Amino acid sequence: MKSPISGSSGEETTDGAPASPFRITVVCANEACAEKAAATVRNLEGRLERQFDMLCDCWMFESLRFTDELVAASRSGSSADMIMVATLASEALPQVAIEWLQTSLKRNDREKLALVALLEGALFEGREVESVLERIADNANADFLVNYFSPLDPATLGSTERISERRTKMTSLLDDILRQTDPSARTGIRL
Repeated sequence: MKSPISGSSGEETTDGAPASPFRITVVCANEACAEKAAATVRNLEGRLERQFDMLCDCWMFESLRFTDELVAASRSGSSADMIMVATLASEALPQVAIEWLQTSLKRNDREKLALVALLEGALFEGREVESVLERIADNANADFLVNYFSPLDPATLGSTERISERRTKMTSLLDDILRQTDPSARTGIRL
């Protein structure tokens, strides 16, 4: 799966030519992780107020098993300014993803490069995945950033009505939280 995301800028190099776009390559475990990565890219694009063009390619772990997809993903990763890995904190990274990351980072000639881990699950679940990614980033002299997130699936989190029905005790704090209309106030996640 490949999806371009671009913004407009007008930023130019010192010789008047347009600046090269900021390239992000995303590899992810599943659709939910891909959606979180896309939301993160949109958030980044919004925070940077479209100061420069952004291009983003997204690949599923499974697609890296196919030669044509692997070659295209490798080209994308080796020219990226940022590589984002969106996966489940509780599951080990597939070997094909680890090898792709190591190869892409080794071939990348960017002076500044970031490896960003978006891990779905609890902090204690992802220590192994986090340490593998941190070691890969360290070997490539890349900056490493990690963020844990919970899925925003109502079936997983439960609706405020279902939580209210199941409660055994309603404190004023819980009541205030459940009455919030902004979902990020309930989950702590801002997209």
